[in-house]
Amino acid sequence: MSGSMLELLLHTGVYGILLGLLAAVALGLVIERIIAYNRESTEMESFIPEFENAVMEGEWDRALDVCDRHKGHIPDMFRLALQHRQEGLARVRHILRLAIELDVLPRLQRRLAALATFAKVAPMLGLLGTVHGMMLAFAKIAGQARSGVDPADLAREIGLALGTTLLGLFIAIPILLAIAYFRSRVQQFELDLELYAEHVIELLRRAPESA
Repeated sequence: MSGSMLELLLHTGVYGILLGLLAAVALGLVIERIIAYNRESTEMESFIPEFENAVMEGEWDRALDVCDRHKGHIPDMFRLALQHRQEGLARVRHILRLAIELDVLPRLQRRLAALATFAKVAPMLGLLGTVHGMMLAFAKIAGQARSGVDPADLAREIGLALGTTLLGLFIAIPILLAIAYFRSRVQQFELDLELYAEHVIELLRRAPESA
């Protein structure tokens, strides 16, 4: 199987090269998104209790320090709430909503549009290579009509022509699976953001010296 795939890559010409480049770029984007989502995740079991204790004791500097020591968009959102707590809870809720819609979610959705484009382009590029290869094969038949065409050679050329479509699908399907996974992660992040935005507002309402 690996030998036939290598032969396919070597004989699909410029279409194989383009598909290979597309696959390499898509793989880089997938790896970048995995790293980014891991960086956005927060160890809530350790972060939330420590943050709640600091807020409920009115130790705002310590609460900010807790946010600084934990990675992820939720500590960033909590830090933003603390920085604007004296402006009133309604204002804090509005600021958090804007931060989620204009900063966090666009950051989480970054690269997904590019991956979706690659998933659409790969099979179309493979199909283009197949059509081109079939045209060359039929032109060869027409050119050798009198002398005769070796059926084995013709079958091999048609098979390689169809191989570009196979390569396109082979690249597009994993990209689509990755996009589905990333979108599910973004949806979960969005739910967590909404939940913890209300949580931090409730903490500020109950905390001493809250605005």
